[in-house]
Amino acid sequence: MHRIVKAIFQPIVDIKTGKVSHFEALSRMRDGSGRHGKLIDMGEAFGYIPLIDEAIAGESLLYLSERPCLRIAVNVSVQTVEHSLNNFLALLFRHMECTGRLVVEITETLNIRNFQRVDSFVRALRLLGVRLAIDDFGDGFFTADLVNKLRPDYLKLAESVFADLEKTGDPRHLLEVKKFADSIDTVLIAEHIDTDRKLALMQEFGVRYGQGFLFGRGDDVPDGGDAWCKNVGQGCNGVCAREVNTAKVVQMATASR
Repeated sequence: MHRIVKAIFQPIVDIKTGKVSHFEALSRMRDGSGRHGKLIDMGEAFGYIPLIDEAIAGESLLYLSERPCLRIAVNVSVQTVEHSLNNFLALLFRHMECTGRLVVEITETLNIRNFQRVDSFVRALRLLGVRLAIDDFGDGFFTADLVNKLRPDYLKLAESVFADLEKTGDPRHLLEVKKFADSIDTVLIAEHIDTDRKLALMQEFGVRYGQGFLFGRGDDVPDGGDAWCKNVGQGCNGVCAREVNTAKVVQMATASR
């Protein structure tokens, strides 16, 4: 699978500081054909999505091992958790020195059939120091009750939440989700932020983190190099951040204080 897919890394931005919190590793076809969405859909339909998840996670863990200030989020399908749990956890255990800087995003494209398996997976992640995120909350199969049981560190908003808000101006859906996230001490991440208007709405309603084309489309290397590690040994505790490459975010973050 490594010969077919690769990772690109899209920044997730802390709107309060105007700095990158971490990167999400997104799977892409190595031949540049743009068929990664179809590949993932087929992977979930025919049972080989664990191979994709493991390939992208493996590549990300190598970057983490080389760059001690880097943090990366990787996607894991419910199918991977329910049918290839041991293989994925074995990959993490082989890189235990890096797992404290890893975020695992459980995707919502499939219904959970074995909650006990998912719960065991989350418990193992906690033992390894891995942070947990739930992807596309609001559009997928994860109910508020399931999220409440899993208690993720991050809750990623479905694209429809901000699209509806931008279109109608009605904030009730977003405010309900934010109230729920606050009640379980979970931080919200807004995805698909590609307009100034969406960025302004993030700030208006207190969404802490954002991700989307406004901040970066994704690079083959997670803005690596020594710039990530310049503060090692100076209080960064292995988690550093760089300035976002758009001054607009910094200006808006400053103006909101």
